[in-house]
Amino acid sequence: MAERMKAALWLGPEQVAYREVDRPTPAPDEALLRVA
Repeated sequence: MAERMKAALWLGPEQVAYREVDRPTPAPDEALLRVA
């Protein structure tokens, strides 16, 4: 849950929702790299 909250602060709720649908909870670094 902490990772998802951090992602929400960095990426925004839309990105978090997309991640939830695509994958359960990937590494925060991977999420940032995928968006970037």
